[in-house]
Amino acid sequence: MTAKLLLHSALAGLLASWAVVSVSADVSSEDGETLLPRDPEATWQAVRDTVTLEALTPEAAGTDRAGWRVRASDSTLGAEPARAMVSIAEPLRKGDVMLLTLWLQAEVGEQAMIGFGPAHHAAAPRKTWSWVAADSDWQKITIPFSTERRYAAGEAGVTLWLGSATGAVSVADTALTRYGSSIEMADLVETTCRSPLTVAVKDAEGNAVEGVAVELGQTHSAFGVPVDPQHPPYEGLATGEGGYGVPHMIALRSLDGGKVTIDDLPDSARVITLKPSVARNPGRFPFSGIPTRLRGLQAVSVERGNQDVPGRGYSLTVDRPVEAYLFVEHLGEPDPGSGWRATAMQATWGTTDWQVTDRVFTQRFDAGRITVAPHTGSDEPWWTRAQGVTDAHGRFTVPAYHGRYRLTVRHRDQSHETDATFNDTTGEFVIELR
Repeated sequence: MTAKLLLHSALAGLLASWAVVSVSADVSSEDGETLLPRDPEATWQAVRDTVTLEALTPEAAGTDRAGWRVRASDSTLGAEPARAMVSIAEPLRKGDVMLLTLWLQAEVGEQAMIGFGPAHHAAAPRKTWSWVAADSDWQKITIPFSTERRYAAGEAGVTLWLGSATGAVSVADTALTRYGSSIEMADLVETTCRSPLTVAVKDAEGNAVEGVAVELGQTHSAFGVPVDPQHPPYEGLATGEGGYGVPHMIALRSLDGGKVTIDDLPDSARVITLKPSVARNPGRFPFSGIPTRLRGLQAVSVERGNQDVPGRGYSLTVDRPVEAYLFVEHLGEPDPGSGWRATAMQATWGTTDWQVTDRVFTQRFDAGRITVAPHTGSDEPWWTRAQGVTDAHGRFTVPAYHGRYRLTVRHRDQSHETDATFNDTTGEFVIELR
């Protein structure tokens, strides 16, 4: 079997059943405030004399986009990279949720860094930048983030740093939209960086092929690391590494006044006394906040284990009736198990840069065995892997995050792999079997 991949543009004859998320039409116009318009005349400035800006017409770009080509010509830049920037005229508040979008292209493969921060700062802000790879194909880059401090009018800007001293990158349709506090970061990602991805399989005569096994795995993300350290799931955004929540921790209070004896623990567990600075999981991050009424209780803490699988469940036995408190990492939608009742209490743990919240549930048990469910909640790191088979119309559709994909189709003991780029202007990927 041989296969040919055809990319159908969303602007060129999509089927009626195809739906895409339009950033500019659906989200920005309703909830956001445009700070940088999608305007090819937006004023990019060369920061160094060795950086030149060339106006880029749609004819020169070979697309309907227009913007600027940023070119560096100094092979002795030293510590300061080649960069160009565009200033933001409006003042910004701390914690404003923002969305930066732009298109990038390079004649030769080029690494670039997109950042937000002080307009005339020489170095990249520590938490406000994202590395991207530009190549000969135009690709859309989307970077959600939140501002780490207040900025006066004209103080902040968007900066493009080149990864090499003599490279060139074309940038077009730069847009920055502010949502303030009207939307959560995770909701913004879901709305602007995810849309239905369809793989359509046809035979050599153009007929739909049903029952073809399709597997897709994301290899690169089309959006970058945001700035807000209060969103730990974004740690895995650039590499595609995400995971499930840590195992639940259980704390025990005797109902008859006697000391609770805990037995039959798994090897990965240990008994701790709840207090600030004790590790949430053995060898991991310390508590920074524990509800006052729970301090001093005995608790069972279990090793983290492999984050690619649900946080492990376990069981234990107690020698007397207890009131149990279950600490559940607030990640995804984990099911604590039957009989647990949510309380208003919370605990926090982590590092100086980010904090994780545990919700606390409670339940009473008689003497005997207590079973703790696994943590099945996932941080959903905005990374897509999916598999299925084509339907009667020869199509397989799945919600997918924007980026580059490896597509694999299998039919009649043969397989074919191909790479493709997916964003909200992509229609469907058509694979022809021969």
